[in-house]
Amino acid sequence: MLATNTSNFTAADLAALRSSLSQGYDPILDECIIPQIPKPYRKRSTEYKPNRRQAKGHKENRRAQYFKSQIRKSSDRGSLVILRFLREDGYAEFRIQRDVSDNLNEQGTGYRLKGKPGFIFGSPDNHKEPDESVGLRETEEEALVPADVGKIVKVSDINAGNRYYVAVFVKTVPFDTEDGKGEDVYEYDRCTKEEIEDLVRERGLLHNHIVGWNMAVAGGFV
Repeated sequence: MLATNTSNFTAADLAALRSSLSQGYDPILDECIIPQIPKPYRKRSTEYKPNRRQAKGHKENRRAQYFKSQIRKSSDRGSLVILRFLREDGYAEFRIQRDVSDNLNEQGTGYRLKGKPGFIFGSPDNHKEPDESVGLRETEEEALVPADVGKIVKVSDINAGNRYYVAVFVKTVPFDTEDGKGEDVYEYDRCTKEEIEDLVRERGLLHNHIVGWNMAVAGGFV
């Protein structure tokens, strides 16, 4: 397992880490982050003949394939935002929160808590909503930080398996920016980078959130 004290990493170490993560292996957790699901065997028919559009590369068929590759359904993706509060002297803190789930507890009087804390996360309202807009909206709803405060940057995408992916962002706001508890947030706190890395080492965060943090570290975003 790779050391979690990424502050001592060289540029080459960070490049290697990011390369491994993009290929589906997390050397910090020492495990694969993309479920390996074998594809079912399909016997190709020798009598198969392409239809007219496939054979001639029909214009409408090419357009359909293009849009199919560009548009992802709202149920196939999510946006994860690492909210960073940055001071002028370079000191930074990161928001960690614990959300409630959509399932009622055993008594039926309230919602269950998610198993572990994590960063801000949400899904699009429809398939046309861009990932960045989702991240900004969720940050405003869960952390009460206005969308026009600070700067948000894209880190990378996480292939979470089963055609589901997570877009990872880092939003940096001034250190004195006030945040709060949205309706779906049970509790929250601000942690230093060292405290986050302790949680990563102990696997104290949600899994995709750990991977998102490692991607941000590897890219030099935090």
